[in-house]
Amino acid sequence: MISRDRRNFTKRDRLVLNLIRPHLKQAYDNLAAFHQVHDHLAQQQSATDQTALIALSTCGTVQWITQKAGEILHRYFPPSKAPIALPDLLQQWVNRQLSMFSQVEEVCRVARPLRLQLEEQRLAIRFSYCPKVEQLYLLLEETEPEPFSAESLQLLGLTKRESEVLFWVAKDKSLVEVGKLLGMSDRTAKKHLEHIYEKFGVQTRLSAVMHALGLLGIFN
Repeated sequence: MISRDRRNFTKRDRLVLNLIRPHLKQAYDNLAAFHQVHDHLAQQQSATDQTALIALSTCGTVQWITQKAGEILHRYFPPSKAPIALPDLLQQWVNRQLSMFSQVEEVCRVARPLRLQLEEQRLAIRFSYCPKVEQLYLLLEETEPEPFSAESLQLLGLTKRESEVLFWVAKDKSLVEVGKLLGMSDRTAKKHLEHIYEKFGVQTRLSAVMHALGLLGIFN
């Protein structure tokens, strides 16, 4: 009746059309909503595929892994024995993070990322916990080596002042010279340097500088 040869509708035709009009509109709205949801899901899937993300259970087993995360793991680690499992070295690191989680009372805990390097690429693996769904996540981020600067040193967990002190120490400046450059006493500069030693787990200026250069991918 809707596809017809005649140009005019009869009274009966108009009556039938009036009766089915709400249903046609509902069908159209449903179809439009379906396409909207489909497009939204496609966008979400595309965004997820472009993210290197691994979901773990609270005991550390893999629940799902995006394609990009799988590709990165394949480049940086030997293949795991199980088809859906973390590489052995990465699983050991995850297990250590889980044991540290069990020793603290905080719901959320920020763990230092695991950093690896392959030729000119650097990989940071970040461990996070989502308490609402009781799920753990590993976010894999590949970056180019950072240039050596006070700003790049802050990416290693140092404060702004600690980064500035270490930057000038790496330039072979004495603590007296560092203090003058940064407008602080040499005793304050020394205190910042001691905090850097503690954070890096080192005991000398050279070790602190070499450790920072290694983390930035400048020195291997």
